[in-house]
Amino acid sequence: MENNKKKLELMKASFPFSYLSQLLLFMSFFISLSDCAKTPAIFIFGDSLIDNGNNNYLPSIAKANYFPYGIDYGMPTGRFSNGLTVMDYAARWLGFPYPPPYLSMESKTTKIMKGVNYASAAAGILASTGRHYYLANSIFLINIGSNDYINNYLLPNMYTSSQTYSPKAFADLLINTFTDQLTRLYRLGARKMVLVGIGPLGCIPSQLSMNNSSNGACIQRVNDIVSEFNQLLLPLSTSLISSLPGSYFVYHNTYDTFSDMVHNPSNYVTNQACCGSGKYGGTMSCLPMQQPCGSREQFIFWDSFHPTQAANAILAERCYSPSATECHPISAYQLALM
Repeated sequence: MENNKKKLELMKASFPFSYLSQLLLFMSFFISLSDCAKTPAIFIFGDSLIDNGNNNYLPSIAKANYFPYGIDYGMPTGRFSNGLTVMDYAARWLGFPYPPPYLSMESKTTKIMKGVNYASAAAGILASTGRHYYLANSIFLINIGSNDYINNYLLPNMYTSSQTYSPKAFADLLINTFTDQLTRLYRLGARKMVLVGIGPLGCIPSQLSMNNSSNGACIQRVNDIVSEFNQLLLPLSTSLISSLPGSYFVYHNTYDTFSDMVHNPSNYVTNQACCGSGKYGGTMSCLPMQQPCGSREQFIFWDSFHPTQAANAILAERCYSPSATECHPISAYQLALM
């Protein structure tokens, strides 16, 4: 028991991926408690696009625990949205309630067996029960990478990465690091993983404002940089299936889904944040008690960086529903049934 306690403390040193190791301690004791529908459990790793409240418990300035965040959820929850995230909808499609943020659970181990959200705002790629049936049949949803561009590569005045690496070399660095992390998850027991690509960051309000877009058009240079990562992520999902026996990887193509929405201005407000300040609402993100737009269902972007609940519903439907079209080689829904 004392060895387990020491091991637990070491595992807490690296967030979010090493928390899976801690999770294994619970799994061995509570496996029989799961009664979920299409797969035993879902475990979610990522950044603020899918954080549902973990950052409320961390010493971070990246928080969304104030109004008007959560205005359509009924209260602020820590989600960086007016309502639900794409992973909330994914959980719904797979037959689960909304997974609780891991850091809110403390000793509530029963809920862990139904799935946990490990996503934390501002997370990035840089920074013994391996064959257990429970983990091998659970779904691991991993949405990470955007912040390595938004908060690093695309800030040349603060970081030297864009001077040190070409866009291709930087994407290689991220993919190599990500490969190591995914391999760690595999060795810990994960077998079914959904890898979410990065969306067209050149279209988000913060980039429109920062790059002084004259007419609200996406910044193609930024989209080209991000595309280098996505072009490597899709073949990575294929190669890992070959190199990690018994694994299944699905690639979620969020880039094309978002591009479809952005290039249909007749259906959506595509170049303005629903809640933000400055040009395109992208100069400063949603402030406490700021009045957001009224027709939120018509906006793609909630704040300077994040999608609205309406956009998240579309993103999720394209990968996690039975009629999904933007996941390869199969949908996440099909993966859950395997």
